Amino acid sequence: MNAFAEGAARRTGRVLMKQVLIGLLAIYFAAPATAQTDQEQRKANRETLLEQHICQKCDLEGAYLEGAPLVGAYLRGADLKGANIRRADLRGANLNGAYLIGTDLRGAQFQGANLDGAFLSRAQLVEFNLEGISMAGAILAKANLQASKLKGINFKEAILIETNFQQADLRNANLRGAYLKDANLSGANLSGANLIDANLEGANLQNADLRGAILIRANLKDANLKDCKFRGAFLIGSVLDGTNVEASNIDGAYVMRADLESLAPPEP
Repeated sequence: MNAFAEGAARRTGRVLMKQVLIGLLAIYFAAPATAQTDQEQRKANRETLLEQHICQKCDLEGAYLEGAPLVGAYLRGADLKGANIRRADLRGANLNGAYLIGTDLRGAQFQGANLDGAFLSRAQLVEFNLEGISMAGAILAKANLQASKLKGINFKEAILIETNFQQADLRNANLRGAYLKDANLSGANLSGANLIDANLEGANLQNADLRGAILIRANLKDANLKDCKFRGAFLIGSVLDGTNVEASNIDGAYVMRADLESLAPPEP
C-alpha cells in the first residue's frame, strides 16, 4: 500500500469514528428529552381522560387516578401499568384489552364494566365486588380473588392459571372454556356455574359447591375434589382420572361417558 492509500484509509477511519461518536452523543442527549416527552404525553392523556372520559389505547402508565370519577369511561386498550386507580369509580367503563398489570386497584368500583381481554396477571382483587361484569378472554394468571363476589361473572375462555378463588362466590358464573389449571377453588361456591370445556387440571376444589354446575367435557384430571357437593351437576364426558372423589357427593350428579377408570382409590 502506498503512502497515499494509507493516508486515505486513516482519514476514512477518522470519519467513521467521528460519525459513531456523534451518533452515541445524539442518543445520550435525546434519551432525557424522549423520557420528558413521554411524561408530558401521559400527563396530557390523564387530563383528557378526566375531562372527556375517553382515552383509547393511550399511555397512562403510572398515572395517578385515585378516587377519579370515571363512570362509563372508554379505556379500550389503554396502558395502565403501575397506575393508581385506588377507589376510582369505573362503573360501566370499557376496559377491553387494557393493561392493568401492577395497577393499584384497591377499592375501585367495576360494576357493569367490560374487562374482556384485559391483562390482570397477579392482580390483588381480594373481596372485590365484580358481580355480573364481563372478563371474557382476560388474563388473570396468579391473580388473587379470594372471597370476592363474582356471581354471574363472564370468565369465558379466560386464562386463570394458579388463580386464587378460595371462598369466592362464583354462582352462575360463565367459565366455559376457561383455563383453570392449578387454580385454588377451595370452598368456592360454583353452584349453577357453566364449566363446559373448562380445564381444571390439578385444581383444588376441596369443599367447593358444584351443585347444578355444568361440567360437560371438563378436564378435572388430578383435581382435588374432596368433600365437593355435586348433586345435580352434569359431568357428561368429563375427565376425572387421578381425582379423589371418594368423599364427594357424586351420587346425585349426572355422570355419562365420563372417564372414571383412573380415579384415585378411596382412602381406607
